[in-house]
Amino acid sequence: WDCDGLTDVTIGNGVESIGESAFWGCSKLAAVTIPAGVTSIDRYAFSGCSDALIIFGRSGSCAETYAYQNHITFISSDAKRHTITYYANGGENAPEPQIKFDGQTVKISSEKPTRENCIFLNWNTKPDGSGTSYAPGVDYYPNSDLELYAIWQVGNAIVRSVTMDDVTVVYKGTATLNPDVKADPGAAYECKFEPVDDSVVSVNSKGVVTGLKRGSTTVEVTVTDSFGNTITAKNTVTVRYTLIQWIIMVLLFGQYWYK
Repeated sequence: WDCDGLTDVTIGNGVESIGESAFWGCSKLAAVTIPAGVTSIDRYAFSGCSDALIIFGRSGSCAETYAYQNHITFISSDAKRHTITYYANGGENAPEPQIKFDGQTVKISSEKPTRENCIFLNWNTKPDGSGTSYAPGVDYYPNSDLELYAIWQVGNAIVRSVTMDDVTVVYKGTATLNPDVKADPGAAYECKFEPVDDSVVSVNSKGVVTGLKRGSTTVEVTVTDSFGNTITAKNTVTVRYTLIQWIIMVLLFGQYWYK
């Protein structure tokens, strides 16, 4: 028990029972094969194991009953084995193959391959994208092998980074925020501005900020390109009074207008 390096176990044919806490705390244990000769399994035998734990055994066996009673995935040892194979299709770092058994539902790998100057779009059963598409993380349940090819958006420009300088604006005056967006040539993107405190300033879709009251607040710009990639930056906008506005406040009691 408490062996965090254990990932796969096959119980010997001569074993008849699996005792209390036998594999307790084996947090990476994901597969256990239990022979039909095992007739007793303690309720806490596999406590603290991986949430993805699968018990393999003979249909109708003690192992199957235990798995169902403890909400653990059970797969019959007679179930046919299938493989999901990933191809980077011109890229690199394709996910490792996945094993799937009859009756089991698995998720398409959430890992994405990489390719220079390309955007990964999805997986497809055909290298040219003419087959069935699969998004990372979706369920796959058919009882068959599956070969998936990375589909790329080649040579399209994306945004890379954004910065934005601090700005000072006069009360009831305006200034324009000019985020410095670094992007590939030809990249299409849009900017959205959002003040943290909209009682101090307002900002329209073009980045024009209006001072609403004296003080300062943070404004965040979110830049989204045509592929859905987003990057953000923040600055500080300070609203101040002009000398004339201060005079109006002090001498003409215009504080209700200028506060």
